[in-house]
Amino acid sequence: MHDSKPDYVFQFYIRSIGHNIKRLLDERLIPYDITNQQARIVGYIGDNEESGNSISQKDIEMAMGLKGSSITSLMQGLERKGFILRSNSATDARTKELSLTSKGQDLINDFKEVFDETEERITRHMTEEQRETFLQMLQLVNKNVGI
Repeated sequence: MHDSKPDYVFQFYIRSIGHNIKRLLDERLIPYDITNQQARIVGYIGDNEESGNSISQKDIEMAMGLKGSSITSLMQGLERKGFILRSNSATDARTKELSLTSKGQDLINDFKEVFDETEERITRHMTEEQRETFLQMLQLVNKNVGI
């Protein structure tokens, strides 16, 4: 009899869940002509602006775990598409500060609904206790595999 349980079952399901969430979000982003990674950056900038913090490309590098050339390319794409503005820092001319345009803010407002729907879908049919346990397990796994 063939055992249908995949090898490395935890990795299998984590990858599968991640892939499915990315696919759902990518489909919803098509009308905006923006990638999931770019949308995450727009959201990160928006969260920091809302908190009164200025954000630089270096901050994005550290937060997203990406290297300088990748960040520069992503920022150029976001600027070209009208989601962000890049300007020289008042305190350090070598530093580019990032801010959202009204189009970037509109994306965040529109996408809050998408993220809410995705969160609901992830935890659908779970009790409140199961949701809390699931969150604790995800946090532990993230800590275990974090670098």
